[in-house]
Amino acid sequence: MFLIKKIIDIFLSNLVGYYDEELRVLKKIDKNYQFCSAKNSENPNKLITILSRNNYTELRTFFPIESEKELRKVVALSLSDGEFYLPKYNENSKGFDVYIWKINSKISLKSKIVIPESLLMAQSIDDNAVYIFESKLSEYFIIKQKGLFNSINMGALISTPESFANASGVTFNKTSRIKQENIATFLVSGLKSFSPKWLIYLKFRREVGRFNMKPYVLGFILFSSAYLLLSSAYLLQKESSIKGDLSVIGKDVDSLLVADNKLNIMLEDISLKSAFIEKHRMSSYLWDALAGLYQTKNKLTRIQLLNGRYVIRGEGEKATEVLAMLNNQPNIVGAKFDTPVITRRKREHFIISFSLDYKKGS
Repeated sequence: MFLIKKIIDIFLSNLVGYYDEELRVLKKIDKNYQFCSAKNSENPNKLITILSRNNYTELRTFFPIESEKELRKVVALSLSDGEFYLPKYNENSKGFDVYIWKINSKISLKSKIVIPESLLMAQSIDDNAVYIFESKLSEYFIIKQKGLFNSINMGALISTPESFANASGVTFNKTSRIKQENIATFLVSGLKSFSPKWLIYLKFRREVGRFNMKPYVLGFILFSSAYLLLSSAYLLQKESSIKGDLSVIGKDVDSLLVADNKLNIMLEDISLKSAFIEKHRMSSYLWDALAGLYQTKNKLTRIQLLNGRYVIRGEGEKATEVLAMLNNQPNIVGAKFDTPVITRRKREHFIISFSLDYKKGS
């Protein structure tokens, strides 16, 4: 048993890292796991990186699709770089609850696989209890009910277990606060309950350019350097002037500047989250429009967005019925066959394109 535990510890320390404000390595100190700053001889870039809760936005949505293969095609349409997802089948609703995470664009990770901290914590906590996890940068709430979890960073609007429960639409019977020094142990416990199948979805998407950016980058650097040289004298003088004014005005101005900075950070956070939710809300119109097709004997083999129009390829008993179903959707505009229908093995193969009117679907 001791040998097995030792092997597990070696495996975790060599393959798993943690990112909050820097990359950290996992170590076992006095029988407890801890995330520590890497020494000069240690490489913090691991195959798997656990991402702290304050470094990503989390969204959970429902797709009325029963085929996991078809779900992947639909979700892929709305994902961009820095986003990844994990589906969980809902037997009662006959569809998938899908978690979507968007990583802070300022973060640069080299790991092949990124695991959100809240996903692992959800594997280690009890149902119907609000947990408050302390971290170096912030605190966050999390609750799990019926196999599904919600989490959110603590802020001015959501600062108590009650306000978190109201925002999440859940009830709870107890609260529990977890100290920062115990977080690594909770995460390791979550890793031991981690399903290998999830690794398919948690691969980190990176933006890959299709053209040479070097001339643009060099031009930008030269322009920025010239601008900085010309403005440095002015900035130094301005900084000196501002410091002098602040020293005269006193502590009240310092307090106002701190409050203003916190307000700007809060407004920026709300703006980013609103844009993220709005993007996926608009994508949901497509999923709602196609939901009826998945409940018939028709089969979609490919979905694309080309020149502002959605193009679907598939097969069914009658292609005209598919076209009629799409035209009956209030938010679908101009559905038409792009090519003649082809019949093979008593099945009609079709290519249909259409546009979405989001205002009609709202």
